[in-house]
Amino acid sequence: MNNQPIACPKCHENNRVRKVSGVHNDSRLAPPPKPVFNDPSPRINSAALVIMALLFFFGGWMFLGLLATEVQGGWWMCYGLLLIIAIVMGVITNQAKKKERESLDVRMSEWNRLMGKWEELYYCELDDIVFNPHDGTSTSANNIRTYVESRGR
Repeated sequence: MNNQPIACPKCHENNRVRKVSGVHNDSRLAPPPKPVFNDPSPRINSAALVIMALLFFFGGWMFLGLLATEVQGGWWMCYGLLLIIAIVMGVITNQAKKKERESLDVRMSEWNRLMGKWEELYYCELDDIVFNPHDGTSTSANNIRTYVESRGR
């Protein structure tokens, strides 16, 4: 666009028009929330830590020979089972994190698209509307989320 001030499409005034990104005192005009990585593994990691502690505890006892020889056979089997469970939990955690990273990539791509649309918007305080001077569309400031999400699909 040229360097002329942007005028509101409703009242045609430009003295109360500001970019939406420059309006900081109106939560309705806030940008789309940025997606975050939702770590799926805290509970799995807690259980894995308990199992690892048991592995070290029983492994130390067996290594030091504190368990009677006739009991060690059963403990070795238990130790092996705990080790397998810990490995499986690690694999499950890794797969869940990979899936969440892929999901985050998709959500970030969508967020970047929405932010691009949001950055184009202007706000008229007088009429309480949000508009895009490039395409002439507008909406109530209360509908900014729906407006941004519906544009460009």
